[in-house]
Amino acid sequence: MKYLLLLGLLISCKFNFVQNKDLFVYDTLSHNKYLCLKTDFSLIDNIGFWNYRYDPKYRGFKNALVKPIGKIYFWRTDALDDGTGYGRDWKPEIDYEIYYLKDSSYCFQESLHTMLISSCLAPDAGGDILLIGNFIFFNHDVCVDCCRYSDKKDYCRPLINDLFKKIDLNKAKTLNKLIDQLNIKEGELKMK
Repeated sequence: MKYLLLLGLLISCKFNFVQNKDLFVYDTLSHNKYLCLKTDFSLIDNIGFWNYRYDPKYRGFKNALVKPIGKIYFWRTDALDDGTGYGRDWKPEIDYEIYYLKDSSYCFQESLHTMLISSCLAPDAGGDILLIGNFIFFNHDVCVDCCRYSDKKDYCRPLINDLFKKIDLNKAKTLNKLIDQLNIKEGELKMK
């Protein structure tokens, strides 16, 4: 029964695949609509303040039914005031496990599960799914650290959308060739 429900969800949803620079990576019409309700995609942070790190050895949770082929992290290097009134530094960040497109049913099921168990509301909830060429980028976090407390501006998703929509899929047949097209500095990830 759960597989029929998932199949019905996949058939009824219209997901955008990144084809050109006019499309959104974040499909705001279906699956990601809940996550993006309050995200203004026209407010893109300065790319010069951001880094990424790709980890091709990452294989996910030990007991996961399907293993990712890597993970990519994005984070802001220059801190912002967190907007709480206490003057604390804050650096927005988000990461995505990367899967082959053939693993889409698993990713969509995990995404729905992530959103259901999240105590966060949009735009702070995780579970994002990005379909980019032959790959799925899935955020497994129940809550993401992308929005400033005071104004709820999403610093991650508009930037990620802008980065990925500039990728030429004709030149991105492999994951490494796709990542090589990201117009962002690679940096050293410092775990909290």
